[in-house]
Amino acid sequence: MAALFRLDHLEGSLLDVGCAVGDGFPVLQRSCPRVDSLGGCDFSSKGVATARRRFGAVDAFVHDVHEPLPSQWDNIVCLQTLEHLPDPVAAIANLVAATRRSLIVATPYRNRRPDTDHRWSFDEGDFADVFDGFVLDPARRNIFWYVTDDRSLVR
Repeated sequence: MAALFRLDHLEGSLLDVGCAVGDGFPVLQRSCPRVDSLGGCDFSSKGVATARRRFGAVDAFVHDVHEPLPSQWDNIVCLQTLEHLPDPVAAIANLVAATRRSLIVATPYRNRRPDTDHRWSFDEGDFADVFDGFVLDPARRNIFWYVTDDRSLVR
């Protein structure tokens, strides 16, 4: 993701939606030096408890993204989560509503392995009416959609 976006341009607060046990927090902290508040949410109370234990300075909370988020964030990332959800359209609407500046959402690109855990497959035709644009990773394994008020965020 860092090679596709200038994450060092993000400022203010940042929420990692679908943070699980917080494995992405160190990467986000390193990649986003201007972010002054990092948070995460996940539907799993066990995952959030583990994230809190591991990264006490990060505000982690339990939340089902099918419901509106409890507050707005300057920036939101939602990585490798939508393909698991029963209703990704509702989730995206909630993410957009909770974002003040930039939203980055990533899923497998044309997921060729739908199974009980990966309910959906996405490509360029999805969400064109919601996002400002998309970027494919060089290997074309992931698609990243974005909404941003800072065009310099996208490389």
